[in-house]
Amino acid sequence: MDTTEQKLPTATGTNPARTKRRRHRSSKWRKLRRLMKKIRWGLVAVVVVVIAIILTMTALILVTDATAELDQSRSTFERSVDVFGNKSANEWTYSDYERLTRSLSDLLLSIDHAQSRTSFLRPVARLDADLETQFAILDASEQLGTAMMNMLVGMQPTVFFLTEGQDDATLSQISSGERVVELLLLGRNNFSTAQTYLANFDREIDEVDQSQISTDLFLLIQDLKEYRSQIADINTVFLNGSTYLTSMLGLDSPKTYLILSQNSDELRPSGGYISTYGWMTVRNGRIVDYDYQPTTAETPSRPTLAIPDEFAIPQWWIPTGDPITLLWDGSWSPSYPMTAEMAAWYYDNGFNPNSPVDGVIAIDTVGFEYMLEAIGTVEVEGYPNTTISGSNFRDTIYQIRTSGEGDTPHKRFLAAVYRSIMTSWQNVPVDRKDEVLGAQLRALREQHLMVYFKDDALNQSIAPFGWSGQQEAALNHDYLMVVDANVTPNKSNRSVIRQITYDVTIETNGTLNNRVTISYDYSDILAKNDPAVSEGNGLIDRYYNRLQVFIPHASTLTDLESMPGGTESFETDTHTEITSFVIVEYNAGERYQFSFTTPVLVEEFGPYRRYRLLLQKQPGTINDTVNVQVRLPVGAKIVETSPSPVASFVLEQQVLEFRADLTRSQWIEIVYQQ
Repeated sequence: MDTTEQKLPTATGTNPARTKRRRHRSSKWRKLRRLMKKIRWGLVAVVVVVIAIILTMTALILVTDATAELDQSRSTFERSVDVFGNKSANEWTYSDYERLTRSLSDLLLSIDHAQSRTSFLRPVARLDADLETQFAILDASEQLGTAMMNMLVGMQPTVFFLTEGQDDATLSQISSGERVVELLLLGRNNFSTAQTYLANFDREIDEVDQSQISTDLFLLIQDLKEYRSQIADINTVFLNGSTYLTSMLGLDSPKTYLILSQNSDELRPSGGYISTYGWMTVRNGRIVDYDYQPTTAETPSRPTLAIPDEFAIPQWWIPTGDPITLLWDGSWSPSYPMTAEMAAWYYDNGFNPNSPVDGVIAIDTVGFEYMLEAIGTVEVEGYPNTTISGSNFRDTIYQIRTSGEGDTPHKRFLAAVYRSIMTSWQNVPVDRKDEVLGAQLRALREQHLMVYFKDDALNQSIAPFGWSGQQEAALNHDYLMVVDANVTPNKSNRSVIRQITYDVTIETNGTLNNRVTISYDYSDILAKNDPAVSEGNGLIDRYYNRLQVFIPHASTLTDLESMPGGTESFETDTHTEITSFVIVEYNAGERYQFSFTTPVLVEEFGPYRRYRLLLQKQPGTINDTVNVQVRLPVGAKIVETSPSPVASFVLEQQVLEFRADLTRSQWIEIVYQQ
C-alpha cells in the first residue's frame, strides 16, 4: 500500500499561500465587525463629550483664574489712584507713591499671567469677536500700564526730594527750583519711553473692530482711551517740566508777575472787582521783591494809547466816562486769560513799576481766606495791634471800609494786609508749609487762584490741571455757564444765593430742546450777618446784576418771555451768549427762564449714542447748586452714566436727574441705545 500523501488538485493559477492569508484577513474583519456590534456607541459618545467638557472646563478655570487675579489687581490699583484723587496734593506722601507703584506693578504682573494662561486660546480667537477683543485689550492694557510705570519711575527722584524721603513726610514748598529742574531732567528718558508705549497702545486699540463686540468690552475700550488721554497730558507736562519751571521760577532770568486781588464779594465774570493789585519778582525759585497798592484813579497809571481792536468793549457792558479803565475793572469775559491779557496790557502800557510783566496771577477773597487759614495769624504791617486770620479777615476789612474815611483807606489797608500775607507766606514755619501748599492747590482747583503767562507754551503746561480759568468752547456737546457781574455797586454776593435748573430733552435726531431756569434769593437771614452788606459798603436795598448765560454754539432761542426786557443774544465762534440786566430786591427772590434748541450734539458712540454736558463754574463763585433733568428719546435704553443720577423714572420716556455743587466745573455723560 502506497502511503505517500496525495496532493489535491488546485485551480489553475491559484496560489495556496495567498488563499490562506485572505482567509485569515477575512476572519479578522469578521471578528472586528462582531466586536463593533458589541460596543455601546452611546457610552463612547458620552465619554467623548465628558472629555471635551473636562478640557473646556480646564480652559475656563484657567481663564477665570487669570481674570479674577486681573480684576483684583485692577481694583487694588484703582484704590491707590483714588488716594491721590481724594487727597489734597499737600497730603501726598512718599508712601502713597510707593503704594501706587506697587499696585501698578502687581497689575502688570497680573496682565502677564493672564496673557500666558490664555495663550492657548489665541489661535482660535479670530473665531469670536469678543475673545479677540479681550486679547487686544490685554495687550493694550500692558502698553498703557508700562507707559504709566515709566512715568512714575521718571518722577521718583522728584517725589522723593519733595517729600524729603520720609515715609510720613508731606509735600513741602519747593525749596530749590534748580534741584527740582535737575531731578525732572533725570527722568526725561523715562518720560520719552512712556510716550513710545502710549503710541503702542494706540496701535493695539486701533486694530480692534468695535462694531462686533459686546457692550462691556466697548465701554472698557472707551475707559482705556480716556485713561490714555489723561496719562498723555500729565506725561507731556513732566517731559517738558524742566523747561517750564526754568522759565516760571526765573532760573534763567528773573520773572515779574502782576497780581490782581479780586474782590469776589463784588463779583465780576472772571472773579471779582480788582480792588488792589501788586507785583512780585521771582528769581531762582524765590520771591525776591514784591509790593501791593490800592486801585485808585491814579494807580495803576493808565495807558494813553487807544484800546486795541482785540479788546473791543461790548456795547451792553457797564458804561463809564473813561472806557479804557474797563480793561482793568475785571472785564466782561468769564475766561480769565482774556481778563489777564487786558490787565497786563493796561499795566505795561501805563509804564507801571516792574513792567512789562511776564504773567498775571489772580487771587480772590476766598483764596486769601484759604491762605490765612493755613498760615494762622498775620500781623498787619503799619497797623499796630491788628492781627488777622481766616476767621476775621472779612470782618476786619469791612470795618475799615465803613469807618467813614472813604474807600481809599480801606484799599490801603487791604494792600498792607496782602503785603503781610506775602511776607508770612515766604517765612512760614516748616510745620505749616504743607497746609499753605494745600491752601494754594485748593484755591487753584476751585478757581479762586488763577495763573496766566504771556508765553503760551507755559499756559499749555498748566492746562491739564485747570489752573488757567479758561472758558471752554461749547462745540459738539451740551454746555451751560451762568455768569454774574455785580454792578450795584455793593459787596453782597455772599448773601445772594443763585440756583440753576437745566431741563434737557434729547430728540431722536440728536438735537436738544433745553430750558434754563435761574433763581436768585437775596435773603435778610444771610445779609444781616454779612459784614460786606451795610450802608457803608454801598446800596443794600437791591442787587443789580449784569447776567450772561453761555449755551452751545449755534443754538436757537425759542422762548424769552420770562426774561427781563432788553435781553439780547450774540453768536460767537464758540458759544451762543445771552445777556440781560436783572434786579433782585432785598429780602426777596427772582426767577428767570428761557428755552432754546441746539444743533445735533448727541454723537454716535460705536453702536450707541452719547450725550455730554459741561457745567462750567464761574471763577470767584463759592458753591452754585445745579439741578439737571435729562429726558431720553422714547424707547431709549441706558447703557452707562457718569456720574450716577440721583433719581431715575419713566413717564412716556426715561428721565434722569443729576445734582451738582459747582465748587469745580463738572461733566455729565449718558450713553444710551436708541
